[in-house]
Amino acid sequence: MSSKSGPAALAGSSTFTKMMDVVRLVAGAETGAAFPQIAQELDLPKSTLHRLLQVLVQQRLLRLDEDRHYRLGHGVFELARLAWDRVDVRREAQPTISALVRETGETVHLAVLDGTEVVYVDKVEGSNTMRMASMIGARNPAYCTGVGKALLAFLPADELKRRFAHTSFRAFTPRTISSLRSLDAALAAIRKVGYAFDDEEHELGIRCAAAPIFNFRGLAISSLSVTVPVIRCDEKRLAALASRILAAADEITERCGGRLPDRGHAG
Repeated sequence: MSSKSGPAALAGSSTFTKMMDVVRLVAGAETGAAFPQIAQELDLPKSTLHRLLQVLVQQRLLRLDEDRHYRLGHGVFELARLAWDRVDVRREAQPTISALVRETGETVHLAVLDGTEVVYVDKVEGSNTMRMASMIGARNPAYCTGVGKALLAFLPADELKRRFAHTSFRAFTPRTISSLRSLDAALAAIRKVGYAFDDEEHELGIRCAAAPIFNFRGLAISSLSVTVPVIRCDEKRLAALASRILAAADEITERCGGRLPDRGHAG
């Protein structure tokens, strides 16, 4: 059995690299990219670029619209969907979760949204002696948990209203959010900074910082949190944990091939 090597293999590799350069350039152009722009930015001969674009359009990785600008084709999104469908977020999150537990000594949760509740799909206990009552498979209301609010914040407004249209807000503590109006205000703040807090809202004596994990469409599909007893979590430490959990969630998003939101612009 023989394999390609030498000049022919190098030529093929070079062609593939050029194709990927074209796809990346078009993907990064908000309004698409015209032929002259692509040729200039990549410094490619027109004949070479024409051949590359022809193949990319045939394979539906790019499309040529009526304004003569190239944009990403449906083939790219089909590949992205297939890749994401095979991603196990829980498995991809494990290295990050392990690092968080080592660094903080606290319990880390991974959760998903189901209606108006969150379901815990992973939990790793910290090294500190106090143990959390939560467990894998358990459910809690999304509106008063960090992992829940981190996910709710990135739902479309009409979807949020639909889910909570017939929900009664139970007051677990004096700090629990008590209405959809209050929840809306809290979620707007979360979208601006990217992370959420549970400051004794579900259980007195417990604080947590949480952040969402996004898929390739930019939809929040899971969330990560660090949970800490109040006795060892003042405001300064809570802020530090928020920064760390945001970086950790972003790391998992990127590892899974997800797309991060444009933070600082509440929607």
